[in-house]
Amino acid sequence: MVIVVGGGPAGIACAVQLKRSGIPVKIIERKRAGGLVWNAWRIENYPGFPEGISGEELAERLERHLEEWDIPVLQEEVKRIEPGFRIFTNRNTHETEFVVVASGTIPKKPGIPGEDEVFYEVVDIPSQKGSVTVVGGGDIAFDYAINLSSRGYRVRIVARGVRALSLLQERAKERGVKIYTGWEIKGLEKTCVYAWKEGEVAFSSDYVLLATGRLPNVDFIDKRALKEKNLFLAGDVKNGFMRQVAIACGDGVKTAMKIRRMYEGNF
Repeated sequence: MVIVVGGGPAGIACAVQLKRSGIPVKIIERKRAGGLVWNAWRIENYPGFPEGISGEELAERLERHLEEWDIPVLQEEVKRIEPGFRIFTNRNTHETEFVVVASGTIPKKPGIPGEDEVFYEVVDIPSQKGSVTVVGGGDIAFDYAINLSSRGYRVRIVARGVRALSLLQERAKERGVKIYTGWEIKGLEKTCVYAWKEGEVAFSSDYVLLATGRLPNVDFIDKRALKEKNLFLAGDVKNGFMRQVAIACGDGVKTAMKIRRMYEGNF
């Protein structure tokens, strides 16, 4: 049995490849299968979709792929993985021979006062339309802003500087996203961002979304377990800045093929 921790593109690709190989597998995912793809406005570099595909549509296709192959997805949150392997979740304890950690990333908290009061994911923003202030100047911040704008929210971006692709910057402007740069973020509240430039300004909105980077989601893994040959990391959790759906899927398939060789005794 293989347990895949994480139901994003890497975990799903790995699970499907394992099932095709006749290896029993199940996924543990604390939210909905699809991972951060649900947050994406549009994915344009995934082969087979020349016009691009929305994150929501691709995530739904990923879910259907799991259903087609009858791969079980346990909606549980993994709390700890110990050597052996014993996997402790908020509901159960699982034991398995192989573990694939495809848990992706978690938001990076920059240490701004009030950061625990705001949102970090697009999908967590309430469905009631309103205004959103996105804090951050990278690709993720701009993609989130475009996504929210396309859903009917009034959006502004407040950041120290902009590092996003020029393509994303242009699209954000085309969709009416207001961009404020050169601002030092001093504090956050549920509905307000306090920033400093030549004086302090309070940017008020219905919601605040913080998008200032992401970190590998590995804190739940016992360090001793990380050293075992039957534990694999796949996708964004190990790929650093190369967080792309196509890379994650390829990484998931590659991991499944390694496990197959171990199953067959070809180390």
